[in-house]
Amino acid sequence: MALTDRKGTALMKKVYLIQGYHHCSIGDALKQYLKGLGNYSVEAIDMFAIEPEMIDFREADIVILTMGVEPEKGKGHPEQFYEVNDKLSYRVAVIAKACGVKQFLVLSTTDVYGSYFGKITVKSKPNPKTDYAKSKLNGDRKIGELNDENFHVSILRFPVVEGTKNGIFNQIQYMGKKKIPMQILLDKIGEVLEKDDSGLKVISA
Repeated sequence: MALTDRKGTALMKKVYLIQGYHHCSIGDALKQYLKGLGNYSVEAIDMFAIEPEMIDFREADIVILTMGVEPEKGKGHPEQFYEVNDKLSYRVAVIAKACGVKQFLVLSTTDVYGSYFGKITVKSKPNPKTDYAKSKLNGDRKIGELNDENFHVSILRFPVVEGTKNGIFNQIQYMGKKKIPMQILLDKIGEVLEKDDSGLKVISA
């Protein structure tokens, strides 16, 4: 439920959307989706252009981490996975928490479960097989440890997103992997934002 003032008017929540490295189609779609909900203002931040220590997170109510080096982008340079998906993501979360951000969402991946063909639930055991998956799981775990009553962390793990018509996700062939429509991802993020009344949540689809 959206916050309201004494007159019952919905209060605008400030969202910092942390982009860069690959997730442009998700970030762009998410920005438009949140604006369309009416009670979110969104500022997109490109981590290619700025260091996290230079960001003033004090104005943000919510931070959504969409950045990440994807498998095709990091091929032949596995160190990039750990520098961005693990270390840089954690730095962003630490700074956001220190600045008083209340809600932090991480867009992660079901790749952390390895070659898993059954239904993934909260009880499924992570079993990453690749440097990409290992780096994402490392980042998930470290950011999750920052969760407390004042800093709510949600980690959303999805399979490959179809993206927009000209998005990078439609240009890469992921043979044999499950895909989900972009709208499902957006709706799930919206649901988590509206119902954030608890601590750490790990949601897989």
